[in-house]
Amino acid sequence: MAARWRACELGAACGPNQYHELSQCLYLGNCGLGMDVRTYIQQRELSGWQFELMQKYLAALDARLAEQGIRLGGGR
Repeated sequence: MAARWRACELGAACGPNQYHELSQCLYLGNCGLGMDVRTYIQQRELSGWQFELMQKYLAALDARLAEQGIRLGGGR
């Protein structure tokens, strides 16, 4: 989920009704039609606790990348 979240932040196609969300609806009945990917992740795929952990993970990843002088979306 963190990778999909980050991809959305970096410009991936994450509008409503993307493939993953539609397949979850079709095959598992977990429908969030009309939700963008990040809303779907937050409301349908992760519990509040899991979402909080994912946000902490992404913050730690960003901090580690910054220590290495790496900027996402622009290289070094």
